[in-house]
Amino acid sequence: THGRTPLRVSNYSQLIYFGSLTKSVAKKKGVPIVYFDKEIGRYAIFVPRMYLKNRNHRHISDLYRLMPETITDWINYYVESMGISDGELFLFSTRSKNVSTRISRGTKHAIDILWPELQVENGINPHALRHLVATVYLNENPENYVGLASLLHDSLATVLIVYARMNYDSQGDSIMGFFDKTFGEAA
Repeated sequence: THGRTPLRVSNYSQLIYFGSLTKSVAKKKGVPIVYFDKEIGRYAIFVPRMYLKNRNHRHISDLYRLMPETITDWINYYVESMGISDGELFLFSTRSKNVSTRISRGTKHAIDILWPELQVENGINPHALRHLVATVYLNENPENYVGLASLLHDSLATVLIVYARMNYDSQGDSIMGFFDKTFGEAA
């Protein structure tokens, strides 16, 4: 999808909160920020191109996204309850690059408590959730790679490389299962 790129875990961990700004002032900050866009009346996220994963692709530009209106009250509550003021990190108390690891450990701990019988070795990190969403989408919309690319905000070429191969592998297993069932195991 030209001109669009997904936010990565590192982008979320870098977000700095600024209260009420205009988009032009937000751009001048030069860092990933969450702010209340006073011209539009909604919270927005602004991430400069230099922080984005696919920043060297010619179609990628600064990322500006309005947040859904429905979460405005939640953000206000979060900012107040956490005592966040202008210029402070929005989500995490440190600029740790191990946010994904911390999330994975946290989800493993939760799974261990909720479903001890599963005995999982690892938790779920945000990147694994991307693959889960993609897998569920393809199960419900077989071979709709264009739709998946749009959903993941990724290029069609990347989606084909990653998910078409996985699909062919599972189709191959399905075909072999059919032959085994129909003609018996090969001797």
